[in-house]
Parts: sequence; C-alpha cells; structure tokens
Amino acid sequence: AHCFPPDAMRDLISLPSLEAHGLIFAIPSHGETPDFGPWLGEVTEDLESLDLGAHRVFDHWSRRDPVNWKLAVDGFLEGYHLSRAHASSISKYFLNNQGIYEQSGPHIRYMMAKRSIKDLQETDPQGWRLRDHCLTVQTLFPATFIQVLSDHVFIHLMWPSGPTEVRKDTWLLVPENSDRPDRYWEANRDLAKAAFDEDYAVNQTVQCSVDSGMLDHLVFGRCEQGPQWLHATLADVSSGRLRPPV
Repeated sequence: AHCFPPDAMRDLISLPSLEAHGLIFAIPSHGETPDFGPWLGEVTEDLESLDLGAHRVFDHWSRRDPVNWKLAVDGFLEGYHLSRAHASSISKYFLNNQGIYEQSGPHIRYMMAKRSIKDLQETDPQGWRLRDHCLTVQTLFPATFIQVLSDHVFIHLMWPSGPTEVRKDTWLLVPENSDRPDRYWEANRDLAKAAFDEDYAVNQTVQCSVDSGMLDHLVFGRCEQGPQWLHATLADVSSGRLRPPV
C-alpha cells in the first residue's frame, strides 16, 4: 500500500448484492442492485418456508469438472437416470423416475419421491410431512439448486469457466439448533459427494461424444421435462425475449 498515493482507491470492486431469505444474491457486474422480487416471483414463498436464516454452514466444498456446464445442470432436473448412475449410492433411497415438475417463471421445482412414501398409504394424511418422503429441488435460473431433504439443505452453484469446464460449489446447511452429532452430517455430505462422482462419470461420457464432432444435435426424452424447460428458458434469454436482473 505504501507504493500508492494516500487517496488512491484500493478497495475491492463492489458488486450489486442483496441479502434475502437467508441467501445472498449478487450480480457480477457494475450497477445498482436490481429488484430481485419480480424475478423470484412465487419462489419467494418457498424460500421463506425453508427458514435458511436459522441454519448454519456445516461444510462447503468445490470441484472442477471438464464438462459443459449445461451437462452438469441437466442432471439436477430429472431422476430417470437414478437407478443406473447412482446404483452404488443414493438410488436405494428413492423411487426411480417418480417425480413431479412445476415451473414458476424461469425457475423450476422438482420433487422426487423416496421409497418410504409407499408406507403412507395406510396412514392419516394429517401426519404426513413432505420433506420426510421427498427430495425437493428448487432451481433458481440458471444454475443454482437448493436441495431440500428431511432435516438439512444442500445449495449447489454451477459456475461455467469455459465451454468445457464447470466449477461446482456446494454448501451443506444444517439447523442451527440441531443436536445431531457431526458424524451424521458428515455421512450425508459424503453420500452427496459420492453421487457427484457418479454424475461426473456420466457427464464425461456425454462430453466425449459431443467433442467427437459426430453429433449435430441432442434429444431430450419425455422423462426430461426439467431440462426441456431449462433449455427453452436459456433460448428465451439468449434471444432477448426474457431479461434477467442486470
């Protein structure tokens, strides 16, 4: 600092940002902080219900994978690959390809049923709790995923760093007042990491096929409603029909 004049600006670049719903929203460009309310729309109610402000970060990790970011994103929006790609990790907990999609503006909510949901048929609906029997993935367009499980939350961010590289950041949030031992949360973290490794193996295969130059298009199947909506929204943004907060 002694090499610069006393009145020289040495602060880091300030970015438009907003703290809301237990999250920090930011835009990596100069300008005023936009109104995120209209962009989030009905998702605001979902975020509020999670009470993320009453959680703490148990762990954070990141990884870089040599695949296009859209390949990494697509896998969060469908569950039909579960029994094959995740046979050694999480598939035993979920019904294969049993999920419901909902679209809210540019955002997507995806719910995937756990195997335990079948045990509810003979029980009183008044005692049902969705989080105990479903994995809910709230997608904030384009590449933020909030995975809600029975007693904890994962937040995943995908950061494209080139046409064939993506950085994935994950935060494990646990209730501030939980008395569960650390080994319980560590086991859930390790399970998520194992699933990521399995996703990468599949994504790498697809990326190799794309890099070969032999494919001039890709086809989404009927069970891939989430990826279809995502790519349609990407097309709307690219064409200017939809403008995100800037």
